[in-house]
Amino acid sequence: MDMPTGRTNLMTPPNEELKRLADILEESVSFELGVSDFAEKMQMAYDDRGLVVRLSAKDFFEHGSAEPKRDALPILDQIAKVLKPVKRHIRVEGHTDNSKVESNLYPSNWELSTARASWMVRYLIKKFVFDPKKLEASGLAEHHPVASNDAEAGRSRNRRVEIIVLSKDPI
Repeated sequence: MDMPTGRTNLMTPPNEELKRLADILEESVSFELGVSDFAEKMQMAYDDRGLVVRLSAKDFFEHGSAEPKRDALPILDQIAKVLKPVKRHIRVEGHTDNSKVESNLYPSNWELSTARASWMVRYLIKKFVFDPKKLEASGLAEHHPVASNDAEAGRSRNRRVEIIVLSKDPI
């Protein structure tokens, strides 16, 4: 699934609720970020899972770390405020490129991607009191790229966190 910048509908919205949610998110976050930064830092799409909010890891985390950048928190806060009243399940997925992680704390991309997704879930629970039963965190390492890992531009796109508002509750 290769996604250009900006909001791209890869599929028809699964339902009107997710379409309205995407419109509110786009308006709210683009106002917070400014229109020029919005397309670079956040993209939205629909796929078979639901509404996918894709956040560039380079804008949210230090390289090789699950610690967020301070200037990224207002963006995440804005997303959280919009998602908080949603009754649907939300999955947070961490993704990396295929570069070897050079960290004692994260011996592989599995640990790094999982730590980033887990950090976001903990943040939503702690700061915004999301229902933990409606959240899940998943680390997918480098195994679901959206671009080629042959050049830095592609690797940069692959380093991301996706917040997925599920169109169907998990079984």
